[in-house]
Amino acid sequence: MADPLSYKRLNKGFFLIASPNIDAGIYFRSVIILCEHSSIGSFGLIVNKRLEIDLPEEIFNQNDLHNDNVHICAGGPIQPNQMMLLHSSQKLPEQTLNLCEEIYLGGDLQFLQEASANSQGPAIRLLFWNLRFGARTVRKRVPLEEIGSFILLPPFWFIF
Repeated sequence: MADPLSYKRLNKGFFLIASPNIDAGIYFRSVIILCEHSSIGSFGLIVNKRLEIDLPEEIFNQNDLHNDNVHICAGGPIQPNQMMLLHSSQKLPEQTLNLCEEIYLGGDLQFLQEASANSQGPAIRLLFWNLRFGARTVRKRVPLEEIGSFILLPPFWFIF
């Protein structure tokens, strides 16, 4: 296993990959993208835990889905009533946060509906829940006591 990494190397767009010693729970085989990271705390989303759920038609009409790159995922164990969009579109710069090359966080319901109806639309992860780590947690060195051990990877776009 790699040497522990200092939190100072972390930044938005970095990925935390669950190490093999995490053998249960939400973090088992998780890939987390950091959306924000500072001395105050961090915010991230799990990007590889797909959900098979039906959403209300006002949010997302399955019959209008023509974009094969739209997936619903569990983003983490906190704030279950919150929905977030992770996508590859530069269309809404005033509504999105650029995490790294070709990965954006944000958008609105209209964007989701239009992008999912377009067969050539952007890749989208519709994420429910999220992860938040307090300053006490992120100041520690990986492995983080509260969430287990992770392997740190620099930003890259190939999550879609």
